[in-house]
Amino acid sequence: MSNNSNNNIKTYYIIGIITLIFIVSAVIKNQLSSSNQEQQEEEEETDSMGKSKGRGNKKGKKPEKIQEKKLDNHLKNLEKVKLQEDFKLQQDEKQQLKKEETILVEKQEIVVDELKNKKDEEKQQQQQEEDQQQQQQQQQEEEEEEEEQQEIEEDEEEEEGQEQEEEEEQQEIEEGEEEQQEEEQEEEQFSMFGVSIERLMDFQRQEDENEGSDEVEESSKVPIVLSFMLDRIKNLNGFKTEGLFRVNGNLKLVEQLATEGFDPFSDDLDPNVNTWASLLKKWIRDLPEPLIPHELNPIILDFCTNNNINNTCNNNNDNNNNNNFNVCASTNNLGNVLNLSTNICNNNNNNNNNNNNNNNNNNNNDNNNNNNESIEKKITNIINMIKSDDHRNVLYKIGEFFGEMLQEETVLITKINVESLSKILTPSLFKPNNIIDDFSNGSLNGSGNQIPKYLTTLDLPSILLKQKKEIAFVSCLLNYFKDEYSKKLQEQNDQEEDNQEEEKDNQEEDEDEEDKDQEE
Repeated sequence: MSNNSNNNIKTYYIIGIITLIFIVSAVIKNQLSSSNQEQQEEEEETDSMGKSKGRGNKKGKKPEKIQEKKLDNHLKNLEKVKLQEDFKLQQDEKQQLKKEETILVEKQEIVVDELKNKKDEEKQQQQQEEDQQQQQQQQQEEEEEEEEQQEIEEDEEEEEGQEQEEEEEQQEIEEGEEEQQEEEQEEEQFSMFGVSIERLMDFQRQEDENEGSDEVEESSKVPIVLSFMLDRIKNLNGFKTEGLFRVNGNLKLVEQLATEGFDPFSDDLDPNVNTWASLLKKWIRDLPEPLIPHELNPIILDFCTNNNINNTCNNNNDNNNNNNFNVCASTNNLGNVLNLSTNICNNNNNNNNNNNNNNNNNNNNDNNNNNNESIEKKITNIINMIKSDDHRNVLYKIGEFFGEMLQEETVLITKINVESLSKILTPSLFKPNNIIDDFSNGSLNGSGNQIPKYLTTLDLPSILLKQKKEIAFVSCLLNYFKDEYSKKLQEQNDQEEDNQEEEKDNQEEDEDEEDKDQEE
């Protein structure tokens, strides 16, 4: 805008100069024309005066005429000289004016040329500016097009990336769904019964890792199903139920719970404590590898032989036992038959006279008192020989449960003592040797981890008779855990007493301080 305004001012200035030149030239021409007219008028007047004087001289004297003529001639000469001078002046002025006109014209031409040059330069500048603007616009348009193209390419890349991510996410979702389905299928196929303790614990640890729980609680060292069954028996007042583990629950329901599983948070669980006690025995009995491994059987037998431990059913009632087993011959489930057989054995023991029982108990107590420390150490060593930590943890968990159950105040209610409980648990803890040998030789078509259900009861009398030493060891094991629980209770009681004494001492000290403060 500033360049355009300056150019306009210059053009107006040049136009003004040109108009002034034309005005000056017009004025000079008018002056020249007016001077020419004056000269003509003077000449006419002189002519008229000469004529009038000539006429007068003709009438006067001749000398006057001559003088007049001389004067006239002199005047004429003067006039001519004057006219010549005036003419020269006029010519000079005309030449000067022409020079000035030529100078003005030249200046005008120069100015016009300058104006043209300036206009041309301005046009060139404008053209250059327009060209530059066009180039800039083209560059901007090209850059914008490139940016748009880049944005389009980036959008396409993003869309491709998003599509790839969506495909990957879809694949991950599908893989996750497949894994979830596989896990669900595995969970559906995975049973808590008839499965090794190691596999149960691996599955449980995997679940804990998936949930992100790093802390290892005491209850998580054993299978959840075991902890639940033990807690369920306690919560249903099992320790206040007479005949616990001797009286069977609903056997069909036990089999159904073991086969189909159960929801521990359901409100429709069976409230009968005997059902859960039977389910616990079945879980122990169905373990592929017994809770006390087979390789420890020779050590256990040597332990029972060297310590003269005998805690079997009364041999005088063998015939009655055989007759009673024949009553159960129609039952196909070995677990149920074993439970019934232990009931018969316990009933026979209860029918023995009190004198024989007292004598046996006194003898056992004497032997236990004499060899208590050595037997306790040997049992501890045998338990420590179990290589699997998971097996040891499960054995201690079950032992702690039965140790609490065998406390004197509980035995008075349940009527289940160490002797009767050892006979109930032995068939579940120790699989009979003849069946184990048949399994190892492949002579029985079992599943490999459970005793076949089609096995009849005809072999049970001989099986139980062969487990006398195992029953004796289980009796020692139960006494061991009973004493351990008693020690634990005693420690807790001592700790509580110590805490109470400390509280009393603290209270007395506080009272003494208050008394001192009051006295002061």
